[in-house]
Amino acid sequence: MQPPLRRGFSKKLILKIVILFVCSYSVIWVLWTQVKDFYGYGMVSIVSTLVAELKNVKFERIKEDRDIVQPTFSRPDPVRRGVVLVHLPISTLSYAYDVPGTFAILATLYPFIKRRKRAYLEASLFLISIHFVYLFLKEAHELSAQLSRAGLETFSAQKRFIYELVWSLASSLTLGFESFLIGAYTFLRFRR
Repeated sequence: MQPPLRRGFSKKLILKIVILFVCSYSVIWVLWTQVKDFYGYGMVSIVSTLVAELKNVKFERIKEDRDIVQPTFSRPDPVRRGVVLVHLPISTLSYAYDVPGTFAILATLYPFIKRRKRAYLEASLFLISIHFVYLFLKEAHELSAQLSRAGLETFSAQKRFIYELVWSLASSLTLGFESFLIGAYTFLRFRR
């Protein structure tokens, strides 16, 4: 059983926490700007391969521009006797803009948690999992919509409703809430 939290925080402790957050956010933001394109490219590559298998399309190539990763899928069109190419531009910042904030919150929790290596590993895997689910649902949803418009896939009202519901939930979770969710999970699971 975990011990109860202390009742009050001193002004000195609160000031230390704020300074730790601001400093760690600044450092992590600089590091993140250096690796975010690699992260986005890797995530989209893995997800696109899986989505291609699910949707029975061919994953052709992936193009990278600053902050945008664009996978291209193809499917034969039996009516026009050709191939339909579907391009899905995905901004890395659309799902991973708050990574520095998440890790700054985790850095701020450093004095308050035990088993830090495990805590940070679990938090990182949780963050990657959220991004993975977000990307998977985004690509599957957009690919289905474009294939439906091209007449290559039937997109029933039930299927559209389920895609929209799950996509909306994943999008809401990712947009701004993940940092606090991961911080709260880490604190509650690993607090001293």
